[in-house]
Amino acid sequence: DLPAAIEDDDGSLAVLFRVSRQQALIGNPARGIRLVEPAELGRWWNGQLLTLSLPDTRALPLKHHTFSLVSAALASMLIVVFALAGPLASKAIVDRVLVNDDLSLLTLLLVAVVVVVGFQIVATVLRDYLLAHLHHRAALSLQQRFLNQVLHLPQRVVITKSVASLAARFRDSESLVQSSSAAALTVVVDGLAVILYFGVLGLVSLPAAAIAAAFAAAYAGITLIWSPIARGVSRR
Repeated sequence: DLPAAIEDDDGSLAVLFRVSRQQALIGNPARGIRLVEPAELGRWWNGQLLTLSLPDTRALPLKHHTFSLVSAALASMLIVVFALAGPLASKAIVDRVLVNDDLSLLTLLLVAVVVVVGFQIVATVLRDYLLAHLHHRAALSLQQRFLNQVLHLPQRVVITKSVASLAARFRDSESLVQSSSAAALTVVVDGLAVILYFGVLGLVSLPAAAIAAAFAAAYAGITLIWSPIARGVSRR
């Protein structure tokens, strides 16, 4: 499969892009791109070539690494759940420890908070590791897909692009993976966290949950109204 790497007539490395009955297209970094007749190519070419075979990367990176993304989302949800331990412990201290002067309960709450903080640290480390692994694998898959497309582009298109432009596209793919994975994780975790917080707040105090829901609805309405206006102002 072309293009492929071959040994040029001077012993240097070259790329064989196309071969036909009339001519062969060869690119050499030191000598540029040139056309060679098949008879001339047969005189100095040793018949060996190096081809590049890439894996199938038709699947989108995030779909291909769904397990890592779901695991990172679950770890983030554990962090959100563990974060509720502090406010609940403070409520228990105010309602029970200070009222009843129960030092044994205070000791138990302190031990529980320390244990929960330890689990929260472990969950944070696990989430960061999963996100780093997801980012690395997804970026590699997207770069392989981009390289596969570049290798199959017509030569007249490739020669119009500079090396710096192609390298910038590789960096853009990494930024795209990072932003998309972070956005997907944020949407999932924030949505579940809001539901969880409202559920806990409803169990503690229904009036407080109603007030919080009213503030959230008002904030969402203001955001929906103000966003088109802000985009219009920024375009001006």
